[in-house]
Amino acid sequence: MAFKNVINDTLTSQKEWKKIDVYLSGPLDNLEQRAQVIPLAYENPWSSLQGRTTHWVAIDGGLTYACGLSGPHSVINWFGDQDSLTDPDALYDSRIQKIRTRYLQKKDFSDFGGFLDDLFLRAKGPLFLEIFGGLGGRKDHEIIGLLECARKMETYPFPCICVFQNTVILSSCPFTVDLEKDQLFSLVAPTQETAGPISITGARHAGDVVLSRPSHGLSNVCTNQKKGVTLKFKDLVLWTYIVPSDPMALTVQSKIPLNF
Repeated sequence: MAFKNVINDTLTSQKEWKKIDVYLSGPLDNLEQRAQVIPLAYENPWSSLQGRTTHWVAIDGGLTYACGLSGPHSVINWFGDQDSLTDPDALYDSRIQKIRTRYLQKKDFSDFGGFLDDLFLRAKGPLFLEIFGGLGGRKDHEIIGLLECARKMETYPFPCICVFQNTVILSSCPFTVDLEKDQLFSLVAPTQETAGPISITGARHAGDVVLSRPSHGLSNVCTNQKKGVTLKFKDLVLWTYIVPSDPMALTVQSKIPLNF
């Protein structure tokens, strides 16, 4: 079943994109790797949003990570119910960054899901989320976090990209990912029985591909050493799984924290 997702095909200014770093409480693996993900709707296609953080968000116990990895003058927006927050007093510690709190109580869904509800309700333009601590822990938390993201992206009327810890990319708009030559990746469209066509360039299995079953996009290989893999599609949220190769193979970007 195709879902309604109206994407503006005109060029989108970088200034219109809202870049958000989100910290959950799971393991922080693969931080030394960063796959540079670039929306094709950029004015300058080889500029990266991943060094342009404008918002810092901590989901409950992810506050520890956010305080340690954000800049000294950052404003951290905290969402949670304190059930995984090891040091609740950190919410009120004036020695660290300014923290804005949003308590999520009497709910039957995850803190991360509550944050996404709030974000997609208020957002009015393209979103680029980089999510840390969302993979590598409990598998049920991992899968549900991905599904919560995809659920909100399916009906969001603007381009949106969510990068989970340099390993999984969820995107509702065409993009390029800067991979090493011979690096493996897989494509999945789990919310549709048949997804496509997806135009793939820079890979061993290139051309227009239709994902009519889950394994049709499994284990593709990047063949383009200079410009990575480009994926063009519409009317779906495409999941891209990157298989790490050399730990130093992916581009490492510096973070430039800005005020909220």
